[in-house]
Order: sequence, then structure tokens, then C-alpha cells
Amino acid sequence: MYQEGGSRTKTISLHACVNLIGGKLIRGNGKQWINACNFGDYRRLQRNQVYFYTKQTSWERQLAAIRQVQPIAVVLPYSLKDSSLPSKVALIVVKDAYRAFWTLGKWNWQQYNPTVIGITGSSGKSTTTAMLAGMLKQKFSMVKTTGNLNTFKFR
Repeated sequence: MYQEGGSRTKTISLHACVNLIGGKLIRGNGKQWINACNFGDYRRLQRNQVYFYTKQTSWERQLAAIRQVQPIAVVLPYSLKDSSLPSKVALIVVKDAYRAFWTLGKWNWQQYNPTVIGITGSSGKSTTTAMLAGMLKQKFSMVKTTGNLNTFKFR
């Protein structure tokens, strides 16, 4: 469930999140609660998020955003364990940050068991999505994608 600035998750403790994604908490408070995460979108990084590293963007840009915003935690691959992160930011290391993010996403999906509407076609999808979301939000709790994924690169 993608929302502006990252993905909302069911509230979970940092310690439970670390166990779920198969990581190791290097530093930080495992009792802290989290409910938002961000996979590599450093431009939309927010303080309340757990940030997952991506290979698709330079580490220097990601690190600069992490230093400026200081999110709750950062998830890095073991090979990148970086000691130059701000001391207030919890550090979680995993074998594969991409896989860890999707493991958390799958868990989150199972917590909500949402109804999903997919809109397909060769034209008018963004307009149809906006109109449908406008109608549905009057009666239902919902989220929708922001923008489009036309240029999204799967790894």
C-alpha cells in the first residue's frame, strides 16, 4: 500500500521487524514502534520511516538524505554496513535489502487482507484511478498509488 512519501505498515516494533526480515539490529532501540517504510526513495524520506537501501541509486545520495532527515532506522546489506550514519538512526543489516523490504511488504499485506482494484487499458488509467479513488474514499478507508509506475525498474 503505497502512500505519498513511502509505505504505511501495520504498527510493529523495530525488534519484531528485524526478526521478520531476517536482519540483525546493530544499534538502536528495538522497542521503538514503526509504521512506515521507504525503499530507496531518498527524495521522499521522512523522519518516521525505516529506510531500505537500494542499489539503483548512489549510496552518497542516499546517505546525504539519511543524514539530513534522520529516519527511525536504515536497513543495509551486510556488505555496506556504514558507520557514518547519524548515531540517532537505528542500523539493521540484512543479506539483501530488496528481499527484506518485500518480506515486510508481504507481512503487511497479510495483516490487512485488502480488496484490490486494478485498472488496465491503453489510455485513461490515471484519470480513471483518480475518479474512482475520489468516489471510494467517501465511504471506505483506502489508499492509492501516487503518480504512476510507468518508469519503475524492477531489478
